[in-house]
Amino acid sequence: MRLVLDGALRLLHPFMPHITEEIWQRLPRLPGDDQALIVSAFKLPGIELYEDEAAAFDEVIDVIGAIRTLRGENSIVPKARITAVILTDGNTDSLDSGREYMMRLAKLETLTVTREFDAPKGTAVTRAGRFEVLIPLEGLVDFDEERRRLEKTIRRISDDIEKVEKKLSNASFVERAPAAVVEKERGKLERMAAERATAEQGLAQLP
Repeated sequence: MRLVLDGALRLLHPFMPHITEEIWQRLPRLPGDDQALIVSAFKLPGIELYEDEAAAFDEVIDVIGAIRTLRGENSIVPKARITAVILTDGNTDSLDSGREYMMRLAKLETLTVTREFDAPKGTAVTRAGRFEVLIPLEGLVDFDEERRRLEKTIRRISDDIEKVEKKLSNASFVERAPAAVVEKERGKLERMAAERATAEQGLAQLP
């Protein structure tokens, strides 16, 4: 009973922190408990969280979100069934297991997962984590509008990259900030560089 109540309080804590903290503090302490619920991890002894499965499904969600974003940005008719291509140079188990969800929730006619793809002119492209998502736009969108969108995206990312590069070039920041913070900024810079390269590729693909 104590374990069930503990888990329920951890789940509710983000929504009602004061009440759940007060109740949790009155529970008998268990070995390994933190001093407060607010700094406690959700994981409980004997409870499996299926972290690998959750990470895999997060990739599926990212791809669905990327396709929906491209649809919205390019004013593709919501009910239109479209073609999507996902480029990857790594493991595709998450995409294979999530194919049904992607087909239905992203409203796809066809979905191709591949390592190589000769994209035709007029292909929208974006990133979804470690994947590159492409949608051939011929017959679906206004290419002039897509060109303006990509140019705006490239300018925005370039501005963000400049800010992070300036921060990382500041010796005082690199020396005084915690190593984890510096590493996070470097990772952010890598991701933004990849996003800009993807947008530039998409721009080059326009007819």
